[in-house]
Amino acid sequence: MYASYTDLVADPNIDIVYVASPVSHHFQNAMMAIGAGKPVICEKALTVTASQAKKLVAVARARGLFLLGGVWTRFFPLSIRVRELVSSGAIGIVYRVIGQRKLLLLVCFEASSHARLV
Repeated sequence: MYASYTDLVADPNIDIVYVASPVSHHFQNAMMAIGAGKPVICEKALTVTASQAKKLVAVARARGLFLLGGVWTRFFPLSIRVRELVSSGAIGIVYRVIGQRKLLLLVCFEASSHARLV
């Protein structure tokens, strides 16, 4: 147990930091870990803004450190198969996608050419 994130990233026994704090703190926590020379896996959303994400990537690259956004569902076999079916046109044109989350919140949005659900 650590009294602060500063103590955590300063520990030489820590090889990698997994950032799972509220999204509003992802940037500062990931940047702190990278600044301490630690590779980072960060839960989604990686940051609040695109400019924060770009800065994290740039700093991690400059320091030669691993940085991964935790969008792991993208690589599930089912997600890959759905992308193949949609991309190939095998299921026709997708006009609408409806999903349900564990908290029973119904999410519905219109698909666009720029949408990336999976």
